[in-house]
Amino acid sequence: MGMTNLKRGARFLTKTRTRLALLGGGALGYYLGTRAGRERYYQINAFLHRLPRVNALKIGLSKTTALMQLSREAKRSLSERIRGKSPRS
Repeated sequence: MGMTNLKRGARFLTKTRTRLALLGGGALGYYLGTRAGRERYYQINAFLHRLPRVNALKIGLSKTTALMQLSREAKRSLSERIRGKSPRS
């Protein structure tokens, strides 16, 4: 059975509120960032450049990269099977 109009309306409002919250958060972050000034920008930038040296972050990034590669290969293989071709080795 399909979704009622009431449920659709509630879902639309939820999505709209989420988008507005993200937009508002981005605008607030931008505003506060510009007020912080260039010195604070350099501090944050230096912190972000140090992050890749953190071991847990390196492990997480490598696992995420490997998972993305596997999903690409699985998608390619499935796509080829659907088209009737043999998957790449």
